Amino acid sequence: MFAGVRDELRQLVDGLDPVALAPTDAVRVLDELVEIKRLVGAAELLVLPRATDSPMWRQAGERSPEHWLAKKGGTTVGYARSALECAERLESLPDTEAALRGGQLSADQAVAIAAAASADPGAESALLARAAHDSVLGLRAECERVRAAALGDEGLEARQHATRGLRHRADPGRGFVLEAQGTPAAGAELLACLAPFERQVFEAARTAGRRESRPAYAFDALLAMAQAAVGAGATTTTKAKVPAKVIARIDHAALVRGHTHPAETSEIAGVGPVPVTTIARMVASGDAFLAAVVTKGVDVLTVAHPGRRPSAVQQSALEWMYPACGGESCTVSHGLEFDHHTDWADTHHTMLSDGAMFCPFEHDKKTYQGWTVAPSPVPGKKRLIPPPGPDPPDDG
Repeated sequence: MFAGVRDELRQLVDGLDPVALAPTDAVRVLDELVEIKRLVGAAELLVLPRATDSPMWRQAGERSPEHWLAKKGGTTVGYARSALECAERLESLPDTEAALRGGQLSADQAVAIAAAASADPGAESALLARAAHDSVLGLRAECERVRAAALGDEGLEARQHATRGLRHRADPGRGFVLEAQGTPAAGAELLACLAPFERQVFEAARTAGRRESRPAYAFDALLAMAQAAVGAGATTTTKAKVPAKVIARIDHAALVRGHTHPAETSEIAGVGPVPVTTIARMVASGDAFLAAVVTKGVDVLTVAHPGRRPSAVQQSALEWMYPACGGESCTVSHGLEFDHHTDWADTHHTMLSDGAMFCPFEHDKKTYQGWTVAPSPVPGKKRLIPPPGPDPPDDG
């Protein structure tokens, strides 16, 4: 069935000469290849359950269908498992399957949506609409929120605690690789403890005239924190615990009730959903400075401040609202800058409803390159519209 398509595509790829393409023709070819890739990914997902019904994975000596699929497709076992789960879930998600068959979803998007929509079928249409505008990372985060809300508070933290782990391995290309997972509350506490060491590492690098990526500074900070714990390390001066702000958002009704209902929010910014009781324990412990943004009471979206920079209350709200850049599909999470959509010189006040946090790249587009801000279908994001420009050259 697909052999003829495969052979024709192989011939096309074999004869492809990118240099011979005009730039605009290359863009058109790229668009077609992206759609082909989506359709191929859809076909692969749809056929997976039937393929694993065969005894071939056992005959190949593999320990599971996932291991067989991973070896056959050149992927990880984890991805193969997620793809197989997605394929099985599609049977009860006709809208997601239709979007996949129509080339509107990539395999990664379908995997995320299927997992969330299986937990909460009522969220399927909203997630499909979001997939058309949001990044894969943004879509995954929203899908995780949907799944957490559907699971409810009871047992969520216990399940997260049971799956906690710290693993390391040697990678010939990357060196030492460390992976950790645990409850969001534990993750938030870990990040809060790491924050003063990150600041120290960054300041030392700036003083020495070095400029590196934030992940590089974070690794150096993790090593410095470990050295400080055992009194080692010649350059570590941070010894005492320095509180760092942890931003949590709680729906007022859930806060009063003590637990969430579906579609209500109880989360730690940049970490994920947590039970209301977890936030309550953090507040009572005094171990970290918790800024709680409640969605009823003080409406932080309409608080006006006469200064150019956001007030402390507004800043806490911004840190929750924008864990990453507010630009649509942008996932940069560091170095964010507040942008006044209407120039502060004209308004002389700062309102969160008339601003957003952008990364330097997106902020420069808005401030210096004539791009304008428009609403986005993705909650918490803004669409940046390019200025009118000359028509593209005619490559024909």
